Amino acid sequence: MIPHNLAALTGCPISLNPQDCEAVSRDEWRGGDAVVPLAVAQPTKADQVGRLLAVTHAHRIPVVVRGGGTSTTGAAIPVANGLVLDLSRLNRWIELDAINQCVTVEPGVILADLHQWVESSGWFYPPDPASLARCTIGGTVVQNAGGPRCVKYGVTRDYVMGLSGFYPDGTPFSWGGKLRKNVAGLDLIGLMVGSEGILGVITEMVLRVIPKPACRETQLWGVSSLDAALGFLLALRKKGLNPAVMDYFPDACRQAVASIGMDVGLLPPHPHYVLLEWDGDQRGVAADREACETEAQACSCTPIHIPSESLWSIRRAMSSGLHRWGQRKQSHDITLPLSEVAGYIDTIQGIAQKWGVVVVGYGHLGDGNIHLNILGPHVIDSEWPRVLDVVTDQAIGLALQRGGTLSGEHGIGLAKKRYMSSQFSSRDLAVMRGIKLVFDPEGLLNPGKMLP
Repeated sequence: MIPHNLAALTGCPISLNPQDCEAVSRDEWRGGDAVVPLAVAQPTKADQVGRLLAVTHAHRIPVVVRGGGTSTTGAAIPVANGLVLDLSRLNRWIELDAINQCVTVEPGVILADLHQWVESSGWFYPPDPASLARCTIGGTVVQNAGGPRCVKYGVTRDYVMGLSGFYPDGTPFSWGGKLRKNVAGLDLIGLMVGSEGILGVITEMVLRVIPKPACRETQLWGVSSLDAALGFLLALRKKGLNPAVMDYFPDACRQAVASIGMDVGLLPPHPHYVLLEWDGDQRGVAADREACETEAQACSCTPIHIPSESLWSIRRAMSSGLHRWGQRKQSHDITLPLSEVAGYIDTIQGIAQKWGVVVVGYGHLGDGNIHLNILGPHVIDSEWPRVLDVVTDQAIGLALQRGGTLSGEHGIGLAKKRYMSSQFSSRDLAVMRGIKLVFDPEGLLNPGKMLP
């Protein structure tokens, strides 16, 4: 039970209003049921978080931390007898430190706002997941988010210099800081990044920023096949070319975006597309662009001229477009060795066809991170759960057989935890459970997520 005086004990705003609780009852994963919590806490100061956790720990109340609610794996779905800790009001931009090349922020800052803030001062924070206009920076840290630019710049973990917050019982922690090098002790920061909220609550973070590139140019190429796309990217890498973005999508994605009413008239039909973005100084970008054009011609790629803003609007609308176009959708962010991508897609499309579903893969081809979408436009409602389970099992199993991983950037949450024992040994999972036990011996923080 939630203590009736919880707000007075902690100084933290608490809502028991059914509408407020309903509003946080699910994230963007549609594979499970919504769960309405007993209460929602919305702290405005970090110390309120510590006091709140001390009380919930003493009363054995489960707590699920929430940011923007954009998780696609159920990582932010509450538990029925628990409390949601909504950090969206902890949204201060504390400091931009040019000498130490870092920014200090609270977890509720929206990622797109952080980008705008640091870039207005001539700096650059590269991680850019598709949900950047809605996701919080804290959510991207606990999910270790990536995005199209991670092929050149790396994922969120590569930019986290320091973390402060609270253990599940309200004990404070502070690790790292404005340090360029820090190898003292075990890597607690590395454990917390990507932990999906099962180890602790972050209330402040120090993030590395780099100088903002002076120039950025986008190119789009039409190719005949996924094999041709991979061949083109390999040719670029052999020449030492390193684009910030190396993405891929089939024509089905263009059709899907059109189905939600977006104008795709500037994007002519083509079997497959390769999206590249170059950044750096103007001379370097010009040289890279020209070298790319030479390789593209040799690889029989077709140039497609479309304004960058329009192209990125289409790219970021693909997930929602596929949901409308496919009527039903389940997506997985598997990552494969580049040598396995084309064969994997061919095989899984054959499997999908046998079960009457459609599979569309697109995403970050430069690092093998494919967003695999299982769509059911021709499957009746009563059959969809069974068919989805069968195809998902085969899609995940095939990815692991080919040396892949369950997740490249979206995490495990509820959606994939049943597959963890397929990728990790029993000893591996025992180590992970042991780490969880040390941080959270009562098992109160985001219970039931990630670990089977």
